[in-house]
Amino acid sequence: MADSPTATSSGPLPITCWAGPAVFIAVAITVLAFFWWFLSSPSAAPEDQALQVETLREQLAPVGKMLVTKAEPGTGVANVIVGGEAVYQSACAVCHATGIAGAPQLGDQELWRDRAAAGVEALYGNAINGFQGATGVMPPRGGNAALNKAEVRSAVDYMLAALQ
Repeated sequence: MADSPTATSSGPLPITCWAGPAVFIAVAITVLAFFWWFLSSPSAAPEDQALQVETLREQLAPVGKMLVTKAEPGTGVANVIVGGEAVYQSACAVCHATGIAGAPQLGDQELWRDRAAAGVEALYGNAINGFQGATGVMPPRGGNAALNKAEVRSAVDYMLAALQ
């Protein structure tokens, strides 16, 4: 009897035949009590539901509204050219103020000397089309594709004028 896994010093443990059903009934009563409590809780009153719906509508309301109309003939977007300093501040200064990626800094005559010697048209071409070389990298249009050629040229002119 000592070989039995349920044997103790006082003998085998008595396992009654009603232990399994008793555990099942206890679990079932617990589950039923939970559902009785959950389903008997008061539901939201109609005025609370109306408040919830109104709150939800406010939260889902659009932030703004846009009016789209048909443009009249002859009206179009004005072709505004921004000045060289404004273009430099908005697109070029990110690299040219600190020398990132080999960009020559504004007003540094030594760094600009070889570039300026290539000619203004070469500088315009590199600024508009981009440049990759041993001296650094220049993204097309200073990384701002919205700039037109005249704006890029005015920024180059601004930087060259800073060398004077």
